Amino acid sequence: MMLEDAKITKIADIPNIILVFGDEEMLIEEFRNKLLNLLIDDENKKFNTDIFDASNTELMKIIEIARAYPMMSDYRVIVVKNFEKLFSGRASKKIEENSPINKLLDNPPPTTYLIIEAKIDSASGISKGSKNGVLSAAGQKKLSSIKFPFNRFINETAWIEFPRIYESAYPRWIIERVKLQGKTINEKGAELIAARAKRNLRDIASEIDKLMIYANGKSNITLEDVLFVTGYNHDYNVFEFQNQIGKKNIGKSIEILNRLLADDRQEMLILSILTRFFVILFKYTELKTKGMNEYSLASALGIYPGQLGDYSVAAEKYSLNEVTNALKVLCDTDEMLKSGKGESITTMIMMIDSIINANNKT
Repeated sequence: MMLEDAKITKIADIPNIILVFGDEEMLIEEFRNKLLNLLIDDENKKFNTDIFDASNTELMKIIEIARAYPMMSDYRVIVVKNFEKLFSGRASKKIEENSPINKLLDNPPPTTYLIIEAKIDSASGISKGSKNGVLSAAGQKKLSSIKFPFNRFINETAWIEFPRIYESAYPRWIIERVKLQGKTINEKGAELIAARAKRNLRDIASEIDKLMIYANGKSNITLEDVLFVTGYNHDYNVFEFQNQIGKKNIGKSIEILNRLLADDRQEMLILSILTRFFVILFKYTELKTKGMNEYSLASALGIYPGQLGDYSVAAEKYSLNEVTNALKVLCDTDEMLKSGKGESITTMIMMIDSIINANNKT
């Protein structure tokens, strides 16, 4: 049975055996801590809690403790990290059939909550497309390639996957995470947090925590709030820089660039924002002729309808060839900056000129 994190709010919602896996370690840790906070609500339950690392723990020890009755408590809690370490390598059918894990799964101890954490590469993405705890056709196919004992866990016990969240999905993840805390956030604010973070959820979560402290008492977090917390100037930030590039305003673009680089070394952030902008502009240029309404168009581009105006303005200024040229220039600039060739401010100004004045150079 596939679990949903949001639906676990009390002990009664927690199954006795749960398999937790996926690529997002922070989300796995948060889920584990959520379960432990619900399960361990007094000192007696702390006494009946064990956390093992399967890298240095024998399977039989884990099973023996799982089958033992709790002392001065209704149940015991066991967490096993890196469970896959106990089942590395190939095993014969006979070894699998005689594995002690089978008896545990056949007859789970009712007085134990067993939380299994594992890295299961073959199960990556198995939850995609699944609904109401039922695997999709693709999930069923993937299940057939998963080895013992994880095929049994997924078939017969509760499980939850935290699949990798890609950078392109960070803004939406930020919006949803802020929403869980009873607030809303401006779309550009979410994009700015995603761009500022060091390409992982821990950094993003840290930035959100700062915002929650700053925005205490406010229900809506605006771009201005994000600019304040991240130290940006309202008139001199990466999104205003992006807008001026989109309008082909070379003078204002260079002015903002100088301010941005004077305050902080933000070349990689600028390149990241501009690359995403021109990738979406490339798609916009292709899709705008298909007669799609703004909601369908925004959905196809992975943006919000309110952001379409920026791309509409830029599409009037840039031909498809110029957009393609911009992406090449950004790629070349990235290589130059990483190789340390030349002064970064000069490299970035040349980048602006090569993007905006591409037609004048042919």
